Amino acid sequence: MAGWGTTVVQALPNFQTVFTPRPRFFITFGNYSRGQVLDTRLITTKAEISFPPGVLSMTATLNPDFTWTITQTPLLLEDEEE
Repeated sequence: MAGWGTTVVQALPNFQTVFTPRPRFFITFGNYSRGQVLDTRLITTKAEISFPPGVLSMTATLNPDFTWTITQTPLLLEDEEE
């Protein structure tokens, strides 16, 4: 689906389907190919990234014990960007 979220339902005549988006984001590492479909039940080194309201950027760090540390990415002030 070229990087876009996808939902699939069976098409039926005279049937209305309503979608309420509730995106969830996960991170993992491994030897994967672009576009490869992953069975998330089999991945043991995954972590969910939850974005607090108003936060658009998070940082994920893979620790030596193969656990993840997820933190809010610090914002740079305009003077710090140079």
